[in-house]
Amino acid sequence: RSLKRYPHVIGDRATPNSNHFSDSTSGDTIVFKPGVYNFSKVVNLKSGVSLQGEPGAVLKSNGTVGIFQGLGVRNIKVSGFTFDGAKNGPTNSGAIYLDSSSGGASGTPSNNIQITNNTFQNWLNKDSANLWFWHTQNTYVQGNTFKNGNAAVAWSTGEGAPPMSNLVISKNLITGMRWMGIETAFDSTVSNVHIDYNTIKNIGDMAISFVEGEKGARVLSGTVWGNKIDGANSGGTPVELGNYGGGPFNVTVSQNVLANHEWGMMFSDVPGLAVLNNRFVNIGTPFGEDGGYKRTEWIGVNTVDGVKQNGWIGNGSYGERPALHSPSAPPSGSTSVRATVANDAQLSEAVGASASSSSDATSGQMPAATGAADPRLALIRPDTLLGKLGEAAGFRQSLAGAARDRAAEAAPDTQSRPGAGVLAQLAGGSLRADLTNVAGLDKALTAGAPHAGSGAPTQAVGGIGAALSSLDQSGKQHDALNPDTWRQHA
Repeated sequence: RSLKRYPHVIGDRATPNSNHFSDSTSGDTIVFKPGVYNFSKVVNLKSGVSLQGEPGAVLKSNGTVGIFQGLGVRNIKVSGFTFDGAKNGPTNSGAIYLDSSSGGASGTPSNNIQITNNTFQNWLNKDSANLWFWHTQNTYVQGNTFKNGNAAVAWSTGEGAPPMSNLVISKNLITGMRWMGIETAFDSTVSNVHIDYNTIKNIGDMAISFVEGEKGARVLSGTVWGNKIDGANSGGTPVELGNYGGGPFNVTVSQNVLANHEWGMMFSDVPGLAVLNNRFVNIGTPFGEDGGYKRTEWIGVNTVDGVKQNGWIGNGSYGERPALHSPSAPPSGSTSVRATVANDAQLSEAVGASASSSSDATSGQMPAATGAADPRLALIRPDTLLGKLGEAAGFRQSLAGAARDRAAEAAPDTQSRPGAGVLAQLAGGSLRADLTNVAGLDKALTAGAPHAGSGAPTQAVGGIGAALSSLDQSGKQHDALNPDTWRQHA
């Protein structure tokens, strides 16, 4: 690659401005050396130009402006900075503001944005959030620290906006927010909305408010999964879940730990919501009614102060469990399979102590499920490695297939179970749930291992090369945002 595509480097005394972006082309990375950079006006992001802070790079507001904003921008990664709001910040905005090209529902959404491994602090304006997002998709907020602010993440869409997918807030530390930890307000169709694996504490109101806006929305799929929420020194309910407009709310709430608060979770109208395998520790009332409550949630087995509890005690019985959804996957470019299913601890808790932690692709069949929360029955996202390979092999998991698997759980001979889970189907029964590399998966798919319960060899998978090629291309695009890879490929 040409020398001009090396990262642009901003020195300690430079003032970032639009010139740094106009001089850059798509695929460039602007690197900020250590130092404090003072902002008196917000800087517009540029599609394809990523920003990397070296350790000690601090982007500081003058107390009235945000740092970056993007309208209809694409393919940007922001990583490694400390964003300081000078104990105030802008109104109806934040350190980073994202919206569509028009600044409203009618525009083209921002797309493929990664905000990772930053620290946000001192954004205290009562009408602001550290990250203020409107119409954006394929957006990942991962591995950040949010502290001493008004709200960490506010994410909304307007009525009439196009369908949006892949909105992920995961593996962040959120502490010391005066108002909310994470708040959504969707008034359009969204899918693959994931609030997963965050640690949240010391929140003035609600730790997670996953709700739809006043106009109502269609949440086709999503998760609140694996979060740890400490309600001590906090105000409102730790988790609020609701759809005020009556549309579907197909969200799986699982593997969360809620502690030290009067309340646990509150629901309004949530058709399609499944709540199971959560732990409540020193919570006065695990479940409660919110405004517009219509008893449309489904609650399975959860643990309250060490005791397993089926359903909502005193609230009657429930119908059939809705479809479950898997937690979030890494951004495009990762080859990890583990995040599309469940990690070892989650798998063990869901299917029992017999779950193995080995990644040997030649070992036997996956263990049989013992409970309704078998993560192998969760829907596999089509934009993940498993989804691509599954489509290529012609294995599409259906609700009917999942129901057959559940009905066969009691069969004494696990080898006779139909399907035995998506992973077993894909690899002929020779792949365990925690496989983490493409080579092992390719080997398992082409080795002719016996299919689960059939004894017949697995056929060669047509289209696997195309699937892996697609993954490889997305990986190159992701790597291009990393300064180290620019140096390696130059």
